[in-house]
Amino acid sequence: MNNSKPDAKQYAVIRRKFWVAETVGQFIFLILLCFLPAARHWAFWVEASISHPAAQVAVYAAPLWLIWTALSLPLDWVRGYRLEHRFGLSNQSAQSWVTDYLKGFFLSAAFGLIMLESLVGLLRWKPDSWWIWAAGAWLLWAVVLSRILPTLLIPIFYKQTPLQGPLCERLEKMLKQCGTRVNGFFEINLSRTTKKANACLCGMGKSRRVLISDTLLAAYPPEEIETVLAHEVGHQKLGHIRLLTLLSTAASAASFFLINLLLHRLMVQQSIPRLDHLAILPWLALGLTVADFMLMPFLHGISRRFETDADRFALTQTKNPDAFISTMKRLGEQNLAELQPPAWVEWLLYDHPSLARRIKMAENSK
Repeated sequence: MNNSKPDAKQYAVIRRKFWVAETVGQFIFLILLCFLPAARHWAFWVEASISHPAAQVAVYAAPLWLIWTALSLPLDWVRGYRLEHRFGLSNQSAQSWVTDYLKGFFLSAAFGLIMLESLVGLLRWKPDSWWIWAAGAWLLWAVVLSRILPTLLIPIFYKQTPLQGPLCERLEKMLKQCGTRVNGFFEINLSRTTKKANACLCGMGKSRRVLISDTLLAAYPPEEIETVLAHEVGHQKLGHIRLLTLLSTAASAASFFLINLLLHRLMVQQSIPRLDHLAILPWLALGLTVADFMLMPFLHGISRRFETDADRFALTQTKNPDAFISTMKRLGEQNLAELQPPAWVEWLLYDHPSLARRIKMAENSK
């Protein structure tokens, strides 16, 4: 089966090369922090020079974060700006890209510092059982992020406008039939940055809402937009978000437990006086990165299964496989998605089934 667009395969191959470069670079950076004498001296100097524990963490992490940001900036620029313009997917000016990059930088720094301070606090408070508390904190963090994502985080980058009219009424009717309630339908100006199209049902409780990109609204007929939303509703009705969150928490607990065993051994081998000592943090970060890489195929496999179930839900709900097929093809062309990636790529990197699999399933449902 050929790609739906000639450039899709080339685009996908280049993006995979960027992913490999970033992953390898991250591992090299963390390994250097673990073994370079200068990195160890920095940790011990901060511990000896600053008395307040929270200040120690911030002072220690800040220059390392800036170094990593400086090293990865060229890759981020080429991948996020140059590549997207090369393949005709970006509407963003260089100035706009830099502005969004800075927003993301400060958000990541703030959230990263909160997580790091919390983790070091747990290492100090419960050096033997911190991993259990860390798993619970991970679950709480996932819930909080889900709650604030549509109302506080997305608006930092994209404007949301209430959606009204016949399409909104049609989508409301479909959600009512599914027994799903949301607090509004909103159009987001995704075209500010990209030509790609997307939609989602996100948030929790009072923040749950439907977000539909203006790029989707402009190019897709109502039955195809309904198909996209029916898929998103399927995730909610089938409990996928909750299950994935719980599975991720369980996987994190197992990772934290194994890393805890490793860290206690490293304390002796590396002559690190305490589990919450700053010199332990590079080893902790390396352990978490390795665990995340090893768990990725497992979690992606479960995600692909859930995506298939959501596709079946959408097909059952809309009873319109032709609309589903045309939607997948149109999204593939607009987003330059590779129709049928290599099997190993789908196994390792894809949290959705390939477009070819999704289209074939819809064709078989007729």
